[in-house]
Amino acid sequence: MKEQRHYLDTLQTIFLEKVMDKIAQGKWKDFGGNTLEGLSSIIQSQYYTDSQKSWLMSMREDYINTFCR
Repeated sequence: MKEQRHYLDTLQTIFLEKVMDKIAQGKWKDFGGNTLEGLSSIIQSQYYTDSQKSWLMSMREDYINTFCR
């Protein structure tokens, strides 16, 4: 069965870049180099798969809980 691709829009790309900046600056110590590589590959390909979707959603929740509250 072929995995479905979900294409990034501009706002999603901007958000992922913000996440990467926080990680690279050391402001979000929960994630490291492997996460940066994974996010970078998603941005370069401009899509994410079903298997990456839950990972990205949990990262979004963590971001909101860490930086927006």
